[in-house]
Amino acid sequence: FDGIRTEVYIATKTAAQNAEDFWKDLHTSLANLRTDYIDLYQMHWPDVNTPIEESMEALLKIQKAGKIRYIGVSNFDVPLLERTLKCGQIVSTQPQYSLLDRDIEKDVLPFCREKNLGVLSYGSLGAGILTGKFKEPPKPAEGDKRANFYPFFAEPFFGKTQELLVTLREIAEAHDKPIAHVAINWVSQQPGMTCALTGSKNVDQAVMNAAAGDWDLTAEELKKIDDAYDRIFRA
Repeated sequence: FDGIRTEVYIATKTAAQNAEDFWKDLHTSLANLRTDYIDLYQMHWPDVNTPIEESMEALLKIQKAGKIRYIGVSNFDVPLLERTLKCGQIVSTQPQYSLLDRDIEKDVLPFCREKNLGVLSYGSLGAGILTGKFKEPPKPAEGDKRANFYPFFAEPFFGKTQELLVTLREIAEAHDKPIAHVAINWVSQQPGMTCALTGSKNVDQAVMNAAAGDWDLTAEELKKIDDAYDRIFRA
């Protein structure tokens, strides 16, 4: 990062919940990333055995020491977000959100808009199914998140998703863009969203996904996607 560190924004997550483990995870991240500080440090999951007040106290001390600039959370519901905000400033939350998992629209997303919290979605491509590359349900290996965490690869979800992909494909072809761009842009253009996070297995995929930011869906296209979703999943 010599000479360009200030131009790079680093966000990472920790599974730690107490002061000792936070420091341990932080030092590992700093060493692996070859940097002196983290821009956005996020708690990965809530811990039922550790009060959020204790976790926030530890993170605020680390922030005061200059090792992290901002604190974020991930997978927090609204009541826990409210408790967290009473402890100190957080700037963002990272929930699962995509065309196939829209639960945060009920309460988390409106709450974040009200509190001016950033929202970084993970699973924006539904574990890859919204790229359109799966014509048949894959057989995930042991430990593969598609076997349990993401329900999209089992029926009836898989078949309904294939039907939704017809609409996404039409829009993608009209723009001469990958289907993944349509799914990514739908997420990033929802009110209150900061960015749509996507996984990549190689440089080409990372570049392709990032290029979704070069164009936007029209209001008519957003409505067409939502209408298709309602017809297929909410009928």
